[in-house]
Amino acid sequence: MKQNNLATKDTILQVASNIFKKFGFQKTTVDEIAHAARKAKGSIYYYFKNKDDIFQAVVENEYQHLKNELLKVVDKKENSLFKLKEFFLTRIQIMCESQNFTETLNNEYFKYFNFAQNFSKKFEALEKNFIKSILSEGVKNDELIINNIDISTQALIITFNGFENQYFVKKNSITNLENEINEIFNIIFNGIKKTNL
Repeated sequence: MKQNNLATKDTILQVASNIFKKFGFQKTTVDEIAHAARKAKGSIYYYFKNKDDIFQAVVENEYQHLKNELLKVVDKKENSLFKLKEFFLTRIQIMCESQNFTETLNNEYFKYFNFAQNFSKKFEALEKNFIKSILSEGVKNDELIINNIDISTQALIITFNGFENQYFVKKNSITNLENEINEIFNIIFNGIKKTNL
């Protein structure tokens, strides 16, 4: 695809992303996307088959952005505890920004989109591999003592999925988010039992 065509397609996706976030998939129309992007409706259909196709491309973009940002954390030259904290903080921050992708992880969307369940499985596998990588590196560098990497990975995912759900409901500030993540990691790595007991 030519450079100009790529730029046009990116513009359409950026505009569509904002409209989907504002109105949701069901209430958004191709006409609204075309109007906001200042493109003829025919131009939209040159790049996309229908509204579902546009939404899938928007979700794919948001997924790739999340993946790239999390990969940056995993690749940092920091200790494993820092990277785990940074991983979950980045994950929640990007998920808040990526409302369209986050919505597809909701079971309700599985009924409407064949691709939604695939994205959910893909994200679960990605997250699991990234966390296992951090934990394995921590064990290798003698920073962590873990008997079973797989169980520990699953425990962290379950813990933070529950925390994340509550965070979205309460809509806490990022400052509170950092403080709460620090407290959770303090419990995970230091426990709640007094050391002199």
